[in-house]
Amino acid sequence: MSPTIWLELCRASEERNDYKRALSEFRKLAAAYPTERQGLIAQLGAARILLTRLDRPDEALKLHEAASASTIAHLDLEREIESGIQEAKTGPGAENPR
Repeated sequence: MSPTIWLELCRASEERNDYKRALSEFRKLAAAYPTERQGLIAQLGAARILLTRLDRPDEALKLHEAASASTIAHLDLEREIESGIQEAKTGPGAENPR
């Protein structure tokens, strides 16, 4: 399956509030395409679910920090990445607010 179609299927699961499945699929997609933009977007999708739906900010922080360090062009995603890092560090559920 193409990564673009797979990404749409991930988003469909998220829109149906099937967060565990969406998280699983986002993670699989990110692992399958680690050097492509769709993989990076999937990584951010997983981080978003961990942070906003599953109350797992520490895991979300790791994914956001990895996305920030990615060599894949992502200037247009930088605001989302930085916002996710800040929210994971300081938001509700953060173990060690920094």
